[in-house]
Amino acid sequence: MLASCLDSEAWARHKNGDHATAAARMEEAYAILGPGNDEIDEHMALIYDAAGMDEKAKPIYMDLLSHMESPLLRGNLARIVSDGGGSLAEIEAEISRRRAEGATEAPDFTLPTLASAEQVSLKDFRGRVVLLNFWHPT
Repeated sequence: MLASCLDSEAWARHKNGDHATAAARMEEAYAILGPGNDEIDEHMALIYDAAGMDEKAKPIYMDLLSHMESPLLRGNLARIVSDGGGSLAEIEAEISRRRAEGATEAPDFTLPTLASAEQVSLKDFRGRVVLLNFWHPT
């Protein structure tokens, strides 16, 4: 069976409250696909969390938060750490360390500004926070 089909079945079972079966189906999807797909990883963590499998959910939440941001995932991880008597500061430090470790410098590019035809380059903003908003038609 395709991993995407197993993921869909698991997510439907999770939404219907059958967390144990959902976890088993997600584990089958993981056996086929493995970690590394953010959507499936997120489903796996949320299903493990709902099934009360905190020790399985926690490392997946940490892996996801090491390269993306999600208030839901961050809140769930904070709850798991707090409920387990762990240190949220240590978890945040580890996530920050992983983010820094995986960070790469963005390549320079030049584009026209929206206000005029003036060209602006990413390197013009070195040392400042830059928000890049990419749009995709789908």
